[in-house]
Amino acid sequence: MKPIVQPVGIDVSKKTLDTALFKPSRFPSRKSANARQDFDPLLAWMQAQAVGELHVCVEPTGTYHDELVTFLLEHGITVSVVPPSQIASFRHSEGTRHKTDKQDAILLAKFCQQKQPAAHIPVAEDLAHLRMLLSRLDQLAQMQQAERNRLENGRLNEAIRVQIAEHRQMLQTWHKQFQEQIRTWIKEHEQMSKAMKLLKSIKGIGEVSGWYLLAIIGPDASRFPSAYQLAVYLGLDVVKHDSGTSVRSVGHISKQGSPRVRGVLGMCAIVAKRWDPDMNQWAGELTGRGKKGLVVRVAVMRKLLSIAYGVLKSQKAYDPSRAWPTHQQVSQEEQQAA
Repeated sequence: MKPIVQPVGIDVSKKTLDTALFKPSRFPSRKSANARQDFDPLLAWMQAQAVGELHVCVEPTGTYHDELVTFLLEHGITVSVVPPSQIASFRHSEGTRHKTDKQDAILLAKFCQQKQPAAHIPVAEDLAHLRMLLSRLDQLAQMQQAERNRLENGRLNEAIRVQIAEHRQMLQTWHKQFQEQIRTWIKEHEQMSKAMKLLKSIKGIGEVSGWYLLAIIGPDASRFPSAYQLAVYLGLDVVKHDSGTSVRSVGHISKQGSPRVRGVLGMCAIVAKRWDPDMNQWAGELTGRGKKGLVVRVAVMRKLLSIAYGVLKSQKAYDPSRAWPTHQQVSQEEQQAA
């Protein structure tokens, strides 16, 4: 017999939490501060109001929901972190016109009751740390680009240009230092270091691109049950739109995952097509079948992702004979002679 579940919606803002429980005739609600010392009274109130095991749905709000989610998971509460796009679509389907913090909490409780979303699985501490480092690395790169763009403004005087140049130099130094910090951190963690060697055994994946893939897949790929699920997570799954006999749209990828990692994979695909003879042959076969350039590139990205998943799952370096069983394998000596 399935246990009774009590759906709960919590709307998170920087300073407050609006909580609502789903019940047949009413929605008991409560407003509290978004502070650690107020989480215990909130949990006690939810448990007192509940008629079964709590299932809490929250919508991600920057980093303001992190501490609450961690607290609930530590206390054995099932938590679902629902993408804002799903809640927006659900709001339209419900015909909800008002948008207040309390109404958002009720909407989350309704969504939790109707959709029963999957439970949130927290990212391992080491992966969370690597993601934080890479996020800062991206910020430094973006600031460098912003300063390069400002220098194109011909109206700036010399003093401002000198200041921008000095800032660019400082950002470049920080960027190099941060890259070295990431290298050192990975070397200090044996499992991460081994996973990086496995990823770099794949032609097309270098050191920096390996960091981004490692942060998503994990050192042993245990976060994903299959390579397809990983592709879906990164938004590389194909979305079709067919209806009746007249609507036949061209398929496209969903782009639901990280655009940064997709961009990294795109660059890896270009390198792999050039330097991996098997990948180059396969891309040529796709082109010969009438596939367009962008379609071929996405296919190479998917193949690289599957290979990366495979080497981390098996903990064995890239073996072309396993990845391309139908291809005639060429030895390294023959490749150099060619």
